Amino acid sequence: MNLLDAAVQLNEHVGMFGVCAAQWVDRENSTDQAAARRAASKAVDALDAALGEVYRARAELVAQVRAHDDAELAAMTLDPETH
Repeated sequence: MNLLDAAVQLNEHVGMFGVCAAQWVDRENSTDQAAARRAASKAVDALDAALGEVYRARAELVAQVRAHDDAELAAMTLDPETH
């Protein structure tokens, strides 16, 4: 997983949530109540997708940081004078 790709995906999900939530919030002024209800469902789906992306990105970042720290520790152990 590329963390920058995850950020782009997260931004898309949050953007979709914003659009759909706005439709839901404005439901009283809408002539198409069914569309407003569908928008609410899409808003929930967008939040679910965003949360999934957040957890995937978090797991990847933690893995990368741990791998980096392990490599640094191994380098220090092999040659303590260079660190």
